[in-house]
Amino acid sequence: MVRDVWLTALLTSAVLGSLLGSGARASAAAFTPVPVLHGDEGSLSAVWGAGLGDATLVADTGLLLRTNDGGKSWSRVKLDARKTGAVWGSGKELYVLGPGAIYHSLDGGTWTVSRIVGAPALRGVWGSGASDVWVAGDRGTLLHTTDHGTSWLDASGRTQATLMSLWGTGSGTLVVVGAGGTILRSGDGGRTFAPDASGVGAGLLSVWGSGPGDVWAVGEDATILHFDGTGWSRQAIVSGMAGATLTSVWGSGPNDVYVTGGGGVLLRWDGKRWLQVRTGTGATLRCVWGSGPGDIWVVGDLVLHTLAEIAQAAPPPATNPPRPAVPPSP
Repeated sequence: MVRDVWLTALLTSAVLGSLLGSGARASAAAFTPVPVLHGDEGSLSAVWGAGLGDATLVADTGLLLRTNDGGKSWSRVKLDARKTGAVWGSGKELYVLGPGAIYHSLDGGTWTVSRIVGAPALRGVWGSGASDVWVAGDRGTLLHTTDHGTSWLDASGRTQATLMSLWGTGSGTLVVVGAGGTILRSGDGGRTFAPDASGVGAGLLSVWGSGPGDVWAVGEDATILHFDGTGWSRQAIVSGMAGATLTSVWGSGPNDVYVTGGGGVLLRWDGKRWLQVRTGTGATLRCVWGSGPGDIWVVGDLVLHTLAEIAQAAPPPATNPPRPAVPPSP
């Protein structure tokens, strides 16, 4: 099809920008704008999906936009919320955060809400599964559910700092980051937490890892931190990024990690260095998520998406093709 030819050419021709002024470049799938938002629907703060081509986008107005065909068509759901932020899910089950409220749906259509005492602003949500979900927020808020959001255990008290983001492995590791360089880490599934020395005072806004010994955290003042299993180290500031706010981090693996930021910033770690991805926009990019290296969504004041469509390979030619039958001599 024409669309397949155009998309294949676009994906193979894209390149990444320079790193640290070195001029380093690498091939990458191209990100293209997806026209999703109408003028009065706000801007997007988060994205999560259940698999290839599936995505739920959260606008700051309480609007959810959902696609299961890679963005060809969209459905809209308006929550009873004046503001919404982070989203996480497991299959069809979704958790969306609002001010002092956690919205939950088993199917993406019918929603219930849990109002949290004191109405703290809730900032980050992550789970190892639908019955093991954590939420972080202001004033050191940490909440945990093991019953699909029916009840929430208050696990706060470790800090009074604003907690912005969580990530874990499902095998006991849980990392929480927040204001003032705060990092809390648990090795026992959240039963206990200990503070980690981040070495920075900048606010940390997002955390993601490929495993317990490979964790990334990003935030204000162009901060990129890496945890190698023993301690955190700050990465060199990418050229031209000084003072930038880096808003989110996600990867498909240890050698394919993306970071978003203001001014259209999109960075990619290829396992050796950080490179700038050309986005063609100066808009703020707030969140990145993907189902894998060929299906990545970036959202903020606009939506960018890359979906690599790989054609089925033709079978190789036979090494010893059969000879045509020779008719018998008369």
